Amino acid sequence: MSGHHKEAIVLHLIVVGFHHKKGCLVEYCYPPFATTAATDKDNTASDGNHSSQALDTTESNESEDTTKTSTTESIVLPHIWKTLPSLALPDGSHNYERDAIYFHLPDLSDHNRTIFGVSCYRQINANKLKARTSDVTRGTVQKSVVVLSRLPLYGLIEAKLEMITHAYFRELDFSKVSLLEETYHNLNAQLTPTLMASQELYVGLATRQLVHDFHHKIVVLFKLLLLERKVLFYKSPVKHLCVSILSLCSLMPGLIRQGLTHCSVSVHPKTSRQFSADVELSPAHKDSDEFFVLTTGAHSTRPTDLSIVDDTVNTITTDKKVNESTVTSDTTVKTELVDSSCVQTESKASIVTTNDSDDELLKEIDEVLSEKSSNSSSTKSSPHREVQHSQSIFYDREEPKPERVDKIADSSRVETPPILKLRDEDCGLPLEIFSCGAYLQPYLSLTYLDVLTDVRVRSCLIGATNFLFKQKKDIFDVIVELDGGKVDILDVELRKQLTLTTEDLRFADFLTKTVLSDGENGDIFVDGTGWEGSDEWIRYQFKAYLLHLLRSSEMDENTKDYQSFNTHFMSAWRTTHNYKMWNSVSHPSVFEVTCGHPFGGQLGINDMKLKLSQMFYSKADQNKRLNQTVMRTSKAMGGAVTTAKSTLSSAVTTFWNNWSTPKTSTTDSKQSDTQNTSQKRPEAETQL
Repeated sequence: MSGHHKEAIVLHLIVVGFHHKKGCLVEYCYPPFATTAATDKDNTASDGNHSSQALDTTESNESEDTTKTSTTESIVLPHIWKTLPSLALPDGSHNYERDAIYFHLPDLSDHNRTIFGVSCYRQINANKLKARTSDVTRGTVQKSVVVLSRLPLYGLIEAKLEMITHAYFRELDFSKVSLLEETYHNLNAQLTPTLMASQELYVGLATRQLVHDFHHKIVVLFKLLLLERKVLFYKSPVKHLCVSILSLCSLMPGLIRQGLTHCSVSVHPKTSRQFSADVELSPAHKDSDEFFVLTTGAHSTRPTDLSIVDDTVNTITTDKKVNESTVTSDTTVKTELVDSSCVQTESKASIVTTNDSDDELLKEIDEVLSEKSSNSSSTKSSPHREVQHSQSIFYDREEPKPERVDKIADSSRVETPPILKLRDEDCGLPLEIFSCGAYLQPYLSLTYLDVLTDVRVRSCLIGATNFLFKQKKDIFDVIVELDGGKVDILDVELRKQLTLTTEDLRFADFLTKTVLSDGENGDIFVDGTGWEGSDEWIRYQFKAYLLHLLRSSEMDENTKDYQSFNTHFMSAWRTTHNYKMWNSVSHPSVFEVTCGHPFGGQLGINDMKLKLSQMFYSKADQNKRLNQTVMRTSKAMGGAVTTAKSTLSSAVTTFWNNWSTPKTSTTDSKQSDTQNTSQKRPEAETQL
């Protein structure tokens, strides 16, 4: 890539088409891929489905190469982007006239970073084309217009790309690419990093629809995301699939904004095969193989942000006249094998202490940190204080909690919710869920199926439309079918961990009732535009839930606050990578949140209703699956049952006829014998 495109938000604008012999191919790219002769040779040897066209890399010839690029010629792709055409044109796309796809690719300069792809697919009748080329041999033409971006502005890019794709197809001549070049420059002028801090980031996502589809299971999916397991979302067409996955991720505070930097799967073609579809997970780079973390000793405390530690150490040393050199000489740092890409910032470290004097020093550091957090808060209380909130998610421990969750919605909001005042960075958010072998792919093609079996794939959250993914149940722990809101947990132990507690059911019931009741006003123009029940409101509720969860995770396992989130879940979550990374640094702001479940309280009649409804719902779901199995079995048997019935009926009829026929003949013979005897008697009497 040339120097003046290096800092652009939009890297490339690409057209992907379907060739009847070669499959999915990149037909146009602006600006052209920067490839050298050596790279082209390597790519040609590893991919027999692409031509060996070379593109100039000099800035002087860049515009000339762009004008010469033909929409009927395939373009040599970078080595690690060989799967781009299969992602832009999804499996089964011929069944739909239009669709939208979100996908991820590794960065060419840094394979550990993510490039975000948005594709708009169209299918039109080939007879409508004004300029029909020789490669159009079928009745329909299938193409996708793709944007590769550095920022995860999925919905915003799609909204703009939809209009461009419509105009591009309306020309009925795919050789007219001036519109695409203009679009590339316009997008780079409009898309800026400042959009990441605005609500434009969530354009196109549908958290309300997610609650509509899954009801109380939305809490199950949220907790499943924290456990870092292998999860498959299945749905066709692709847009609803991608939107659902990203909407779930948006419930995790800051995850879309900052947590998807290392979520892409880096693959390359297999050297043993000459087909581009045969790919495998790329080997880890030397930089990503550098393992380090600063660990703690037997007498150490929780690690703290080094920048904060430095300030507090200076304060303490001034009062006690402690030499800075003495502190650093008594403090040792030990390294251990942990992936460097798993370290969120350079501030994540811990101090290992070896003397009792150092222990005292660190205790005083904690005290100063506590004082700082209390002074920065709105009330002059300790960092462990309880925050009272107008909403139900915060309870004052000194006041009785409401017995019914239904009264929650009646509470009024006087000021900005306290949770919204807490910055994600101060609370250690976003959690590092997708890093170190944990991948997020809103859509994956069949090409990646074997890649998921690699032992280096620690966890994944992917979307697929091909039925073959569902058949690979040995790969996934959970299969989620968007049609019907079905969540199939295949692991027995995981099923225990995801069982919702009474408090979780209250939370899920509160979410569901609020969202569903907001849509009962009958006015589609104002549906979800208010605060309660809106997408932002739902994200706020889950942020509060997560902060309570983080706060309670530091409690003893035997406490009620800890057990209110399900002890099995808490124990499993504390062993995950994202929790260990969060726990490696102190976050005083979390102590401003009330300890315990946000919907904790005494058991009531409502709780019994929720438990029973969940039991009946689960039972009905099981019966539904049983009925579906019976129906599939009966269809597989075909007319075997009917044939058996007719055969059995025929056999019974035959048996009855065979049984009744001898009896009738015997009766007739007896009657004839009686008549003969009666005739013989008068003859005998006459003779006498």
